[in-house]
Parts: sequence; C-alpha cells; structure tokens
Amino acid sequence: MRELARTPHWIVTVDDASRIARATRTSTPYTDEAELAGSMRALRSQLTPDRARLGLLLDLRQSPFRNDDPFETTVARFRVELFGGWAGIAAVVRTAVGSLQVRRLAREDGSDMHVFTDEAEALAYLVSKLA
Repeated sequence: MRELARTPHWIVTVDDASRIARATRTSTPYTDEAELAGSMRALRSQLTPDRARLGLLLDLRQSPFRNDDPFETTVARFRVELFGGWAGIAAVVRTAVGSLQVRRLAREDGSDMHVFTDEAEALAYLVSKLA
C-alpha cells in the first residue's frame, strides 16, 4: 500500500496489487467553504490519473455529517471530477442517513457509485468490477 497524500481531511493510498485506491475522510471538520474547496483541490491533485484501471474505495465513516447548502454547493463543484472515471467506485458510510445522503449525491451526478456500510462488501464489489 502506497500513501499518495495526507492532509488534515483526507488520506489517499493505493494498493497496486489489488488495483484499489482508497480515499479516507478523517474526522477533522471543515471550518468554512474556502477550506473545503482547498481540500477538494488538493484531493483532486492526488487522485491518480490512471483511474480507469483502478477501483476507488471512498471511506466516509469518520466524516462529520454536513448537508447544509454552502457545503453541498462547494462539494458539487468537485464531485464529478473527483469521483468519475474509475473502473468501479464504492463508498463506505457509517449510518443509514449517510448512505441516503451519498446515494442522493451520486444520483444527482449520474454516478455509478455503490454505497455500503460494510467495508468487506465494498471491497468485494470493487474486486468484482476489476475482474
């Protein structure tokens, strides 16, 4: 497992053997929309350009819950660019509410992201997409 980036808000790794990249959201909250946008730009620069051959596990279990309009508007500017183009993408969330929110956002983006509360199930899904 190689670490590609570590910020206060994200840890990005890739496992070349399994062809799975992982973007893990930390529990550090964003203080404002400017910090969020900066974090999204940093994440964008670290996610591999070779994504068409990789699966992405988006681990959101530690993420502080946010669904206010300024937050969602800022995130929307980056979602398709960050989470599009992968061979497969799976999000792992902690709660049913988190699952509903991520599914709604994926639907808005036209994303094929699958949402799980169990990491093993998410990884099995990605492995099946990479076979």
